[in-house]
Amino acid sequence: MNFKLIFVKNWCLFLVVTCFVSTAQVYETDLVIGLVNGDELYGRAEIPKKTNQPIILKQSDFDSPLVLQPHEIEYIILDILVTAKSNFFFPENPKDEEERLYLVSYNLGTEERPEWVYVQEIISGDLSYYGYHITAKEKSEYINSVGGMGAGSYPVPIGSRYTFDIGRYFYKTYDGTIYREKGSKASFLSKNADVLMSDCMDLVKSIREKKRFEEGDVDQFIYKYNQGCY
Repeated sequence: MNFKLIFVKNWCLFLVVTCFVSTAQVYETDLVIGLVNGDELYGRAEIPKKTNQPIILKQSDFDSPLVLQPHEIEYIILDILVTAKSNFFFPENPKDEEERLYLVSYNLGTEERPEWVYVQEIISGDLSYYGYHITAKEKSEYINSVGGMGAGSYPVPIGSRYTFDIGRYFYKTYDGTIYREKGSKASFLSKNADVLMSDCMDLVKSIREKKRFEEGDVDQFIYKYNQGCY
């Protein structure tokens, strides 16, 4: 038996699997895909992380998967399970909440050099706000059992959970101009408010004068602008 050949094959397989997992934006899950032609498809698929990547939809164990290009997709709906903050007194029973993701395929590039990504629309209006580089990673959690934390205890898995994160964001103005967010959410809005909200200088002034941003403040400023600049 050629153990060296077996080792090389196993190592190559490991590299392929590692690369596949490392580029997975959302792991394979049940989802609904709406196409721009009006069709709606159901099945299992992954949401790839890299730009310009198709989605390979598995509708059954018997049929060949469908390869869907980003520009063919209007929306994707999927549900993932996310662990809320752990209960300190009962860490073995963390509360799970279902997060529904509504993703759209969006071209951040140009017609000559398209850059299709799958994004979540966070705020819609004259000034829209989107998140992309979405990651839903599986996370296994354990508790110590038999003897508590002392000698003789051993970890017991309590099931799979997911961490959910959005890595990058961008704004889209009324005329369709895209501004990719750089740095923190608050500092970017503060520095670019006059460009994003050029027809609402009173609101721009309020943003510039704000010394400290609390969680949700940026969203509230965008909502105010979309409600008519007051």
